[in-house]
Amino acid sequence: MSPQADFRQLFELQPVPTWLLDDSGRTLMVNAQARVLLGGVDPQLELKANAPADPWQLLSILSPPARSRLRAVLVGIGSQAPIRLDDLWLEGPDHSRLRLDALIRRFEPDPCSGHGSQGGQCVLLQLIERQVQSAAGQEPSSWDGPHDPCDPHDSHDSRDPLMSETVFLNSNDAIVVTDALGRLRRVNPAFERLTGFSVGAWQHRFTELLQPGRAGTGELEAEILDAIRQQGRWSGEALLRTADAGERMVRLSLTALADADGRAQGYMAIIGDLTESRRASDEILRLATTDSLTGLPNRALFQDRLNQSVLLAQREQQTFALLFADLDHFKEVNDTLGHAVGDQLLIVIAHRLRDAVRDMDTVARLGGDEFVMLLPNISRAHALDLAERLVLQLNEPMSLEGMPDYRAQVSVGLVMFPDDGESAEALLRHADQAMYAAKRAGRNQLQAYTPELGQSMRQTFSQHQELRAAIDQGQLEVHWQPKFRLSDMAVIGVEALLRWRHPRLGLLCCCDFLRVAEQHQLLGAIDTWVLRTTLQQVAAWARQGRWPGDCKLALNQSASDLQQPHWFDQLRQLLAQLALNPAWLELELAEPAWSRPTSELLECLRQFRELGVSLLIDDFGTGYASLSYLRQLPVSGVKIDACFVQGMEEHESDRVLVEILCQLVRRLGLGLLAEGIETEAQRQLLLQMGCPYGQGYLLSPALPVAEFESRFLPPAR
Repeated sequence: MSPQADFRQLFELQPVPTWLLDDSGRTLMVNAQARVLLGGVDPQLELKANAPADPWQLLSILSPPARSRLRAVLVGIGSQAPIRLDDLWLEGPDHSRLRLDALIRRFEPDPCSGHGSQGGQCVLLQLIERQVQSAAGQEPSSWDGPHDPCDPHDSHDSRDPLMSETVFLNSNDAIVVTDALGRLRRVNPAFERLTGFSVGAWQHRFTELLQPGRAGTGELEAEILDAIRQQGRWSGEALLRTADAGERMVRLSLTALADADGRAQGYMAIIGDLTESRRASDEILRLATTDSLTGLPNRALFQDRLNQSVLLAQREQQTFALLFADLDHFKEVNDTLGHAVGDQLLIVIAHRLRDAVRDMDTVARLGGDEFVMLLPNISRAHALDLAERLVLQLNEPMSLEGMPDYRAQVSVGLVMFPDDGESAEALLRHADQAMYAAKRAGRNQLQAYTPELGQSMRQTFSQHQELRAAIDQGQLEVHWQPKFRLSDMAVIGVEALLRWRHPRLGLLCCCDFLRVAEQHQLLGAIDTWVLRTTLQQVAAWARQGRWPGDCKLALNQSASDLQQPHWFDQLRQLLAQLALNPAWLELELAEPAWSRPTSELLECLRQFRELGVSLLIDDFGTGYASLSYLRQLPVSGVKIDACFVQGMEEHESDRVLVEILCQLVRRLGLGLLAEGIETEAQRQLLLQMGCPYGQGYLLSPALPVAEFESRFLPPAR
């Protein structure tokens, strides 16, 4: 299509009556809207391109006053500045009147357009209906022209053909006009800047510059041609080839250009460059779906891939594996070496995980030190083998700042689809549960999910929620088990033992729920409750004169609680408030806490001894404490574990071991008590070995407070 045809197409499509005149008033062009307007006055009138007898004959449709005003302006116009002439009246044969404005502009057209007088000047005339409030019941005009394109407040400049030409040349969007075969006939400067191609530089079809913007789509040219045939236009995204062998992502709007008879004359394409905005969008998407530290997919992207894997595996009847990995002791790295080194460790772990799996697998970081691996189309046996090798690879030494030979440890949980869950949510939850089971089993190992493990986790969770409620609802109780002198069975003290009166399960021993309390950070609150409850009870007995002055209250206490800054102060304040003698209290601590006592723990124990509180090592003989620590620790005695005492009658080894322990403790000058005594024979053996005190069912189990005081305490005075 030639530049003349381009101009004529734009001119013809103007939505208001438009004339192109030369200086003498001769009509050069008239558009379809003008022909309709002229035909409404005189259906027989036919405008021709050659000059009529009266050059201003087209003005005969106006009222005489309007005709004179407009002719004077047309004759006198001398600049390219637009002129607006308002309040012109068109008179029809039935004496109807249509109020119009005229927009007049002198211009010098593009030499390529082929239009212009001998002097190179033309006059553009447009008649615009003035918008007037219609009277009631009066029909509006049959055509609706635009606002004045010369008005700075008007937003319809694009309807002026001169403005269309200006827009064509100055548009930021690339514009292409082709012939009916799709070959370039005209391009604007923006297209040349975008692609480096001009009309002469590209002789093939315009569509040969394009390819689909998305992988996997069909042939783009066929899609475009099909849409053009059916709808006359096509729009979409595509990749546009450039002269430097590059590509630009573009938004393309392609429209067929037809003549008055509807025959295709060519095509016009408007092209918006999406490359930078798409690059920015891709970067935003990357930031939204990628972990900023490791570069791995983040939780959001992994969740999407897991959902897609479930759908694909269901459709294709496939299996896949999901691994959930958590670093062991990662907090110690952050606390000891700093968070920067912790970040360095996470980056190394991410690389090792990525190197350990297949290219088709997904490794993602969920957050913190939690990683997940999605292994599609894999059997359970192969997944287990890969996971075990992964644990070993992560254990290989690595160089961290401040620690040149650090060896990471990781706990890994494994689930398989569909055996261990048929939804993404269930699989991720079960993999997490399996990972925590690996931690509880000793860390740095692999644990596959089983239904039994899931049931245990559900029970633990339920018990955790119930235990929280039990603390608030007063379901916890203290039971009291007496300690006695083996020689005469006289009571010399009492141990406070925690019980939970469960509304559904009945009375539970502390061994049934303290592990859950410790896992969910409830132990501190329970220990504080036990301390306050037992001291208040002993204070009440003392006020009644029922607490013997040589009797001791024993409390089980964790080493972690003893080292809390507030715990010692809380104990001291309670003893003072209740007027209790600190010598009445002894704290029993399980032996594992003593096996490697820190300087902080030793200092804490000295504070308790200085206060007057006795310290006992509980469950003595079951751990691996060094005898040198036993000599150094500020303790007053030990308790021989029940497992040795109850085996003395049947197993010679247990009897010999208890005898050796009794001799050792006596030689160190420490107090000695055996727990778990259930028979008279056991009492007699312990007496022979030199053990003075005991505790167990031979005298009494742990009893509720009322029963204990009625059986073992003197009457109130």
